[in-house]
Amino acid sequence: MKKLISGISIFSLISMGFLATPAQGVVGGADATGSGFVVAIRVDLGSDFQTACTGGLWKPNIVVTAAHCVVEEGSTNVYPASSIHIYAQGINLTNTRPVANASAVIVTEGYKNSSNGYVQPNDIAFLVLDKEIGIPLVTRLASEAEVAGATAAVKKMYFFGYGQTAAKSDVSMIPLTLSQTPSQYLGAKTYLYGKTAANSGACFGDSGGPVILQTETENLLIGPVAGGSGTPCYPELKTRAVLSLVASGFTSLAKQALALAGYPAEEAVTIARPDFKKKTTYSAKTAAKRLGYPIAASTSVSIVGLKAKPAAACSATASKVIAKSKGTCTVTFSVKKKGKAAKTVKTSFSIK
Repeated sequence: MKKLISGISIFSLISMGFLATPAQGVVGGADATGSGFVVAIRVDLGSDFQTACTGGLWKPNIVVTAAHCVVEEGSTNVYPASSIHIYAQGINLTNTRPVANASAVIVTEGYKNSSNGYVQPNDIAFLVLDKEIGIPLVTRLASEAEVAGATAAVKKMYFFGYGQTAAKSDVSMIPLTLSQTPSQYLGAKTYLYGKTAANSGACFGDSGGPVILQTETENLLIGPVAGGSGTPCYPELKTRAVLSLVASGFTSLAKQALALAGYPAEEAVTIARPDFKKKTTYSAKTAAKRLGYPIAASTSVSIVGLKAKPAAACSATASKVIAKSKGTCTVTFSVKKKGKAAKTVKTSFSIK
């Protein structure tokens, strides 16, 4: 089982064994039967032995899940696509059969599913299916800036899964959903951390489950659950955290999946990154707003880190960003709402 990062131990939530009998799912979650967000995944390992995972339906024939669900433990060996079975959206699994198989499995080149339990920073997979299985509820992938902005605003997110309710229970026959509070996201190809209430959270079998950000007009797929820690399934760890990957940070993988599934590759880019004008100075608050962060008048914003490529493209103080010449600037903001703890978020923009 998997763990990792920044002082928070994070374990994978794959479940392995024979097909389980009915049980409750995501611990403390609400019944999500019939949801168009979520699908159950089973991988045949031979002798009626299977792994149990969850996935998010992005396109009618593309599922986003965790890479450790479809790569052999301790190796880079991807399971044969034909051994990966997908069930109908939000279905009660009792007395049902899969409705599709994977026809292609797309993971980061060289991804290795560790044997010591650690979640990897590229633990994401796109499954192209051999047929369309339904209409997804998600409109598109959430952009990195939208994820960072939602983290700064402490906007609730929702994850779905067919996982266990405790370390020794069976996996669920129905999907459940639970909200989480985002606690940290530091930009492209890094983890999104969320926290759940006491005695609730993700458990074994929830790996790959979709994390959803809802706006007034859209349901955005952030990415797959890669792991978790704390109660109920890792009670020895005090921190209750759910770890997700941000799918839009893996544009090349998404484009491969879209091309194989018959969609335009540009659909992988959900929102264009904002451009900053060269030879222009932006206050920290103005820069944050331009990058999509919901900044109220009472919110204080300061800049605590900056990287530029090339080095002369931009510079910064705590209170401002100076866009100098063409390039890419990656800025780390500290955002503090009145009466709330400060949040650290990071994102990139181009200077043109």
